[in-house]
Amino acid sequence: MRQQLFKVTLALSALLLVGQGCLSVGGDGAANTNGPAGMFISADRAETWTTQSVWPRPDGLQSLAGISVYRLFDDPGDPSAMYWASRAQGLFYTYDGGNSWERPTSGPISGFIYGVAVHPADKCTIYATNGSQVFRSNDCNRTWSEVYRVTSGDRVNSIAMQQFPPYRIYMVTGNGDFLRSEDQGVSWRVLRRFRTRMIDVFADPHVEDRVFVGSQKKGLWRSVDGGENWVNIDNPFLSISGGHEYRRFYIHPEVPDLLFYASTYGIHRSADGAEHWDELSLITPPGSARIFGLAANPQNPNEIYYTATINNRSTLYKSVDGGQTWITRKLPSGQIPTVLRNHPTDPDILHVGFTVPPS
Repeated sequence: MRQQLFKVTLALSALLLVGQGCLSVGGDGAANTNGPAGMFISADRAETWTTQSVWPRPDGLQSLAGISVYRLFDDPGDPSAMYWASRAQGLFYTYDGGNSWERPTSGPISGFIYGVAVHPADKCTIYATNGSQVFRSNDCNRTWSEVYRVTSGDRVNSIAMQQFPPYRIYMVTGNGDFLRSEDQGVSWRVLRRFRTRMIDVFADPHVEDRVFVGSQKKGLWRSVDGGENWVNIDNPFLSISGGHEYRRFYIHPEVPDLLFYASTYGIHRSADGAEHWDELSLITPPGSARIFGLAANPQNPNEIYYTATINNRSTLYKSVDGGQTWITRKLPSGQIPTVLRNHPTDPDILHVGFTVPPS
């Protein structure tokens, strides 16, 4: 499978290089002096990388190497389907593992894309938000309709979907509101006003009605009843400098209750659903690195990856012993490594996405 995937990728990349002189899609307006943005793939656990930024168009192959990646979202029912949320150029999606990308013809086709959620029982039902609106497609990206619009001065920062019937949809806003829909986005109810900036929302794929949200300055929150009631995860982060400054959160896809939380301070791991946490011993001093990507091997939870930037230098860090020791690997671009994804079924495959810093 991996050999076939890479042959297709290399062939498309070669064709892309031939056609780059004709037309290239622009980036976010920032000078690109340290390599491309866009997506890359590794089939050997971060030893080598190949670009995956091909957009087939009627007038030829175009490059997405100038498109900054904000986040990458999976389809829980299809490991080959991914959704690229860009920072300025709308939504892109792939159904072939990233060998080629497409763009919707309506809905989230432009601007900053903050979140995507795919229905776990129907891959053709997708939700996406550009901050001011939430869109839904019921036909695999062919058409989109608006299902929610924020009030002036607010923004939808993240959206998630529960993987258990009735497939509730959750979202958080920049002003700190947590909303839930139980009718595919037709109506929404505000369940909590946190009154602090919320960044991400996650529906636990292992435990029904367990939801996590990450806030910019007040760390991680957990609900076990679908968002009706919340607990702020204080221990041990309250006493750690930068521990409540949220960076990334990762729920292991195969091991229930195994969580990873990245803050300005560093990375912590919980094996009991956020009741207790252990600090991972990183090779970078606490608070020295801006952590962007966070992932783990779906078949071996002791194999952990993260990407981080110190000053203007970005690096991939890898541990095979549960975070006791780390090795570093060079990244394929000098831009900011905002996205890191371990393939859900093939642990050899990693994806990394880059953002060009705003000028």
